Amino acid sequence: MTTKPPIAVMSFNRPDYLRQVLVSLAAQDDGSHGPIHLFQDGAVSAVSGKRAADPDDIEQCVAIFSAIFPNGIVHQSDSNIGVAQNFLNAERLFFEEMQAEAAYFFEDDMILSPYYLRLLDFFYEMYRGPKKVGYFAAYGHLKATSADQIKRRTELRRLAHHWGFGLFRHHWLEMQPLMQVFYDVTLGRDYKSRDHDLIRAHYRGNGIMVGVTSQDDVKKAVSYALKRPSLNTFATYGRYIGATGLHMTPEAFERHGYKLTEWLDGVDFGFKHPTDAQIEKMVADEVAGRRANIEKQAAEAAAKAAPKPA
Repeated sequence: MTTKPPIAVMSFNRPDYLRQVLVSLAAQDDGSHGPIHLFQDGAVSAVSGKRAADPDDIEQCVAIFSAIFPNGIVHQSDSNIGVAQNFLNAERLFFEEMQAEAAYFFEDDMILSPYYLRLLDFFYEMYRGPKKVGYFAAYGHLKATSADQIKRRTELRRLAHHWGFGLFRHHWLEMQPLMQVFYDVTLGRDYKSRDHDLIRAHYRGNGIMVGVTSQDDVKKAVSYALKRPSLNTFATYGRYIGATGLHMTPEAFERHGYKLTEWLDGVDFGFKHPTDAQIEKMVADEVAGRRANIEKQAAEAAAKAAPKPA
């Protein structure tokens, strides 16, 4: 029986990206995490009848996964359920049914360095127990130069996006009551039609500094409301390739410089768990930054709506 966290790969309609991710994962998977699970969303919404993807792309994704991981387990949705429900299905399987202490989640748009699983396993052992960490990852600073990565190779920093991450069950369980309103207004309808204003009003009104209303950002804001940071390496061990997707365009991908990412060749396991004081500062900095961004956006909206002088 495996004692390491199980692994989920979240997939939708990008078979070419998915293949690259799965090849990078298969190269370092030794079976100690158990069979890899594919959570495959569907093409057509059962709620609205809208087609969100080409069914051929869906079938290609499943076929590619089955070829690379013949012993893997496919969880294929009959309809388009959206990213929030797809993630929740994976989380419930691992944390409610399987009672796993932690689990790893990969999406279809980040190629993993050969050291990635070893790093997640290292951080799983490092953070488990009473330590105050909810999420952890190892893709690092995607714009850092090789020289900076070498200098700061054992440094840990706040996690930006929840990409290629590990998540502890105890943290997920504590998140669920705070996530309920988001799920109430998101699940059971097309993901893009969720009530953005209600989500922002509810969470911000309760002191949880949600920025955008994506499932990723809400989960991150809720994590910090629980005073647990999401941690990442500084050194880069992943390459983001998702130039086309739900929240990305080729123009934005180019503008953000993601195609220039260099990852570190080799790994130094001299990481040290942040002290309680460092964790408190990470939490305070994240919350303060979120509040400042919200206030800035509100001021910009007010200025735009103000009547122009005659």
